[in-house]
Amino acid sequence: MRPDSGTWFIVLPDCRSAHPVAEGFCNPALQLVEHASGRPWIVGRWAWDQMTVASAGRARTAIIGCCPTAAEELSTLLRGVERVADLDRIANKLSGSFHLIASVQGQSGAGTR
Repeated sequence: MRPDSGTWFIVLPDCRSAHPVAEGFCNPALQLVEHASGRPWIVGRWAWDQMTVASAGRARTAIIGCCPTAAEELSTLLRGVERVADLDRIANKLSGSFHLIASVQGQSGAGTR
């Protein structure tokens, strides 16, 4: 993402204390993606066509950026993921330039490719 693009985001942990942080950032011009629990997960500004969100079991991931992977394919890749470190194998199967954000069993992680 180019710094001048106006694209930015924060990743919040899946805990009660994330609510006040998210509320401090939220306004009608910003987007919000929730953890599977319903708590705020990703808050920021991005083009919706530059984000893909998928879930499988207790794993949830979001890709922000250029990646030609559909949500259904990403869900398939997520099967069997039990910890954030397992997402390295998924990132290696994807093409493009993107941020990969994950929440697995309450643990969060992110990487850039």
